[in-house]
Amino acid sequence: HLINVYSHTTLRNGRNVQSAKLIQNIVHKLQAVNITRNDVLIICGDFNFDLTSPPRYLAQCSKDLLDLYNLKYCFNNGEHTWRGVGARANKTSKLDYILANRTNNYNYCKLYNNAFSDHKILVVAYKSKLSATPKPIRYNCNTLKNTLF
Repeated sequence: HLINVYSHTTLRNGRNVQSAKLIQNIVHKLQAVNITRNDVLIICGDFNFDLTSPPRYLAQCSKDLLDLYNLKYCFNNGEHTWRGVGARANKTSKLDYILANRTNNYNYCKLYNNAFSDHKILVVAYKSKLSATPKPIRYNCNTLKNTLF
């Protein structure tokens, strides 16, 4: 199961209320569907707050999310995933995450700079045990030009 998230930042009284609602909704949805702890679960994207040290008002719902399916951080080396632009050009933060319940099944996790966004690209390679499929049929250009094909 792969869940991609994006939390819009809506501040009220200095609190990111959208992120709190997002985390609570993810927890409720996961509990409502039939996903077991044995299933592969990956939750990734822009949470718009630092999950590794959340503000106090987000701490419990963040812990609930992680504990529900034994999720671990694929990236937790302290490297920032976001760099501000314009007036906030010197500000950095960890806003983007890949959380997974089977971190031993990953070949690698890497961060890449991104010329098109103020967020880095997060990449994880998962070792799948899918059954082998036959190689696809290869066609040459002459075959594709044939109208009978």
